[in-house]
Amino acid sequence: MPLPDLSAELLSESLPFKITSEILDRVILARLAMLPALIPTRSSGLSHLPPSHFEYFISSWSRCLEVNRRLSNLLAKVKDKIGGDMESKALERIQTRFNGIKKVKELIVSYAGLIVQNGMEDLVNQDSR
Repeated sequence: MPLPDLSAELLSESLPFKITSEILDRVILARLAMLPALIPTRSSGLSHLPPSHFEYFISSWSRCLEVNRRLSNLLAKVKDKIGGDMESKALERIQTRFNGIKKVKELIVSYAGLIVQNGMEDLVNQDSR
């Protein structure tokens, strides 16, 4: 999903348009700040309502689990293919992705906790529900 405000910020700071652990926090905040009309609707019977921030984090957590599952399957295939060579570039790339997903999950837990405890939705300009 395009994040035009963040793209403009990154451009003004001469940063690459690449999601890294250094800007992951900004990516999440930019995504939460999007207009509700631009956020995909719920799959439940209330499809005309945008998801709450908490619901967004729950679906993000599910996507992280799916990515972890796929990475685990890929890791097993790569290990079988290369045998005992644990210094493989492919293994390094997979481990980097595991680390990235771990960071995303840490931020999800942190932000979801803030929403539950403090009503963080005010921070990203979304009306309370």
